[in-house]
Amino acid sequence: MLYIVSKNMENSFSLHQAIISIWNNFKRIIQPLAVGASVGFALNWLGVPVAWLLGPLLVGIIYTCIQDSPKPLPSNFMKVGKAIIGVYSAARFSPDTLVLGKTYAWPVMLCISTTGALSMLNAFLLCQLAGVNRITSFLGSIPGSASTIVAMSEEFGADPMTVTLLQYVRMVTVVLLIPTTVTLVFPHSSISQIATLAPTAVNTPQVPIFINLLVLAGCCSLGILVGQWLKLPTSGFLGSFLLGLLLFLSFPHWFFVPHWLWVVALILIGLSIGWKFDWQAVRKLWKAVLLEIILVIVLMLSCLAIGYQFHLVTHIDTVTAILGFTPGGIEAMIATANQLEGDTGMVLAIQLTRQMLILLVINLSNVFVNARKTEINQLGEQD
Repeated sequence: MLYIVSKNMENSFSLHQAIISIWNNFKRIIQPLAVGASVGFALNWLGVPVAWLLGPLLVGIIYTCIQDSPKPLPSNFMKVGKAIIGVYSAARFSPDTLVLGKTYAWPVMLCISTTGALSMLNAFLLCQLAGVNRITSFLGSIPGSASTIVAMSEEFGADPMTVTLLQYVRMVTVVLLIPTTVTLVFPHSSISQIATLAPTAVNTPQVPIFINLLVLAGCCSLGILVGQWLKLPTSGFLGSFLLGLLLFLSFPHWFFVPHWLWVVALILIGLSIGWKFDWQAVRKLWKAVLLEIILVIVLMLSCLAIGYQFHLVTHIDTVTAILGFTPGGIEAMIATANQLEGDTGMVLAIQLTRQMLILLVINLSNVFVNARKTEINQLGEQD
């Protein structure tokens, strides 16, 4: 009898501990989300560009700075946010963008090559002035596909922690400065509220909101899985974009992306980027970080000039031209283009082209490095 009572008490205590643990984990996640959403709302009310992305990003950075060893947020936050952005981009993508991109293929490639060369110059200066080894500075300065580059850095013999730090310092700097800079430099581009992508035709069939959300959730979930299976760069974004494109082209005006879902995506992405800010690593590599911020600002100003020249040659609107060549994350650039009334489809096409070319060059370099290592090992065995 005593054994049964003690066993029941033990089970009750274990259950109580499990409930407390679940509640603490829930509170750890829900608090920054609530604060990030509140700051995003306040910045949006004040008219700050891309406020729903900037607010959570700043909250994430502050949280990581005030906590000694903050636990990482669930990785699904970033995946879900990117997947929603992918579906949203598919809803706004027009086949005419591909024709336009083909028409201006040579100016696009020239501008991409120029911005790539400037990024490599940044890597060289970082190596010479901050003492970061050549491979690490090279991978840390490559724009776009931050997570993919970080994952590949160890294969090249680079320092993954430094590559991660440099990549996210660049990303945070761009996200913080580019929307405001573009707004100040080109004030005629009015900042409008994000429009809900709802069906516009009067007589077209519409699905109920519940089914609409269910289909969008299916696109996002399958998109993440397809992207991982195909090993696509920014797999959650591209996989969802491709499936969303198939959906919206097959059933035009049937489905739409609600405004609040777009806001949720920006909150998740902003908080996830900010949360990866490593204050301890920044203190250890303060010289490299300071130099990287200066170099990124110079690179951003250079990209402003390149984008403006592209606008003069192609007559594509200035905001679209600049954001297409800005060395930031695809999701952040699409969010900025959307709010500043740029062509999100064209921005996406240019950013994806640059990303694919960069990944192609990196993979070819990786093949060369591995072949060279194999050759050296074989020579060593022969000696």
